[in-house]
Amino acid sequence: MRKRVMLVGAETTLGQELEALAAMQGVTLLARSCPAAGWDAAELNSWLDQDRPDVVVNLAHFHQQFQCDVPAVADLQHLQAFHERLMEAATAHGCWLLMLSSARVFDGEKTTPYAEKDEVAPLDALGRLQHLLESELRRANDRHLILRLSWVLDNSADGHLQRLRHQLCAGDSLALAKEWRGNPTPVADVARVIFAMLRQVDCAAAVQGTYHYGSVEASSWISLAKSLAQELLASGELEQDPVIIPAPFFEQSMAGHQPQNAALTHKRLMHVFGIKPRPWRAQLVHLLAS
Repeated sequence: MRKRVMLVGAETTLGQELEALAAMQGVTLLARSCPAAGWDAAELNSWLDQDRPDVVVNLAHFHQQFQCDVPAVADLQHLQAFHERLMEAATAHGCWLLMLSSARVFDGEKTTPYAEKDEVAPLDALGRLQHLLESELRRANDRHLILRLSWVLDNSADGHLQRLRHQLCAGDSLALAKEWRGNPTPVADVARVIFAMLRQVDCAAAVQGTYHYGSVEASSWISLAKSLAQELLASGELEQDPVIIPAPFFEQSMAGHQPQNAALTHKRLMHVFGIKPRPWRAQLVHLLAS
């Protein structure tokens, strides 16, 4: 890869997957991890001056955006301040900037997967902030990539996948939303997509814009839970099938914060970048073992 790529948020589960994938391809990323005191926006210009990147991949606050049902207000304030300063710094240095967003910019009332052209209508503070940051980036920098994701699954101890895993292993019946839909997307698959996008930027392709990705196929949360239970039974972590009780979506903790339909279509990403989606079920074993 000829362009110099700075990875902001190298300590995140997605950052680790992206670094490992780049290393397998013989590519070294300029990795920046969150300092012990937290992200400091005042340091951004010095980082860019030192590393002189052509492309910045912003994964800072990845966990708060994709693994927390309701991020704390203070976390959202830090997220906004840091991301806005990073946009400003990257634009001033003439860098490409890749930013993550999510299906939380939609209200979830559509019955089919959301496309990039669909109207945004965020339900909660995180969705509104993601929409705001998207709009600011489009206005500030023509050299931008916005990647919206559905349900991202990683191995973080307090992430969505591990919480569901603990629920299934608790031995009791559990109530899950029967009408909550999305694309379960392993974090390694997200890293694959980002790296492929960077390859196209490296070729000087005119690819700026907003894109959706989710592993195939779209699924209910209950279907994800049942697939996960089968893997846990096969590995011996579960001794018997757990009892799953379907419950109305509006009774669940995520209602009002996350869209009931979080499914995304990937057609534009495949058309522009040639990136084909991978099935999430085939990736569960590797994800659980990591």
